[in-house]
Amino acid sequence: MNIDLKTLGANLKQVLLNQDKYVMDLVIKEFDGADFLFFYIYEPHEDRPPTYYFVVSPWDAKSKAAPQGAQVFDDGKLILQLDYTEYVRVRTGLMDAFALDALKRDPAGKRILYIGAGVVAEWSIRALKAYFPGVTSVDYKNTSDGKPAFESTAKGISVQAKYVEAPDIASYDYIFMHTSSREPVLLENDIAKLKEGAFISLFSDKNEAALEIYNDAAILVNWTNSFERESDLIQAKEQALIMPEEAVTMKEVFEGASLPRRHHTVFRSGGTPMQNVAMLQYLMAEKIT
Repeated sequence: MNIDLKTLGANLKQVLLNQDKYVMDLVIKEFDGADFLFFYIYEPHEDRPPTYYFVVSPWDAKSKAAPQGAQVFDDGKLILQLDYTEYVRVRTGLMDAFALDALKRDPAGKRILYIGAGVVAEWSIRALKAYFPGVTSVDYKNTSDGKPAFESTAKGISVQAKYVEAPDIASYDYIFMHTSSREPVLLENDIAKLKEGAFISLFSDKNEAALEIYNDAAILVNWTNSFERESDLIQAKEQALIMPEEAVTMKEVFEGASLPRRHHTVFRSGGTPMQNVAMLQYLMAEKIT
């Protein structure tokens, strides 16, 4: 799959800057141990009917599969319909590099650790190289052993990926979490060892890190709705570990805001609807149907 990740990032920046014009709702239906996720987003226009973006994902309890489908309607016509599954991984993997670029933090020459080395991590390392060509090496830790596909993807873009069985958390400047774990992977003891100034990205609403990760952390989120939709942020807010008003959104960064000075930075990537709009707009521009 050939995706221009920097063009996709430019799309996402514009969507985030103009997010107030999009109207969104999310429906989740649970049934027999599975669930059905349905996003609809519409973009009103003054001179014609709205553009409608739909993303659906029925998760099947037996197969553990969660296929994604997408449709876009414009001016009353269906203009895009496709299997969206792989594109979800693309727009998720974009976010590590996208956030660092917005913060003007270049990870080249720094120690980088990936925890989780699946397909999303492969897209993440592609984006990292696209935004920061000086990145030449990363370490990674997977569930049980090395991940040849991740190493092969990295090698193809001139990055050496080294499997580390027991990474020394204290030595890393950047930690990118791309796990499928339903329990925290970064535990309280690990968090206590974080290097001052470290940047940690989190994606899962199943708590990839213990809630202590938010202690003395500058918090970056895609949008303010994250504090109403992401379970770990909700719990951390309830336990007074975080103050939402002290967090910074991507839009605010693009408008010139700086992160507060704290021991480390946590980028909690929520805001899936905005990422979907940017991805679907990219696909329409590329005439991928």
